[in-house]
Amino acid sequence: MVMVYRIDRILSVKICSKDTSPQDTSLIDIAPNVWGGCFSEQPEHVKIRFYNEADVWNKVKKDLAYRTNGKLYEQDGFLYYEDTVYGISKLRTWIYGYGSSAVVIEPESLRLHIIDSFKRRLEHLP
Repeated sequence: MVMVYRIDRILSVKICSKDTSPQDTSLIDIAPNVWGGCFSEQPEHVKIRFYNEADVWNKVKKDLAYRTNGKLYEQDGFLYYEDTVYGISKLRTWIYGYGSSAVVIEPESLRLHIIDSFKRRLEHLP
């Protein structure tokens, strides 16, 4: 089991003589692909296209700078992000922050979920 702690919330640290090293370190291998600490979710391949508007490309590059396994590239006037992601629900929240500047290409289920969410929001506008 992986425990995620926010460093800014740790109040104290003590030296312990007991061996507390994790027995299973295999989850460390997928850590660069995990969004929001969702280690237990199933991995999904994602492909997202970003329009070059309102400094979006710079924001995306900054947000993804520590995502070492993902692929970020420019093609045909767009910026693309491809990766295998654990934690689609947390990735979805990140995508919402880019509004219409981000278009989910894959997976289709994520694209349809975002489209439905925007439609529901539009229905509730005055």
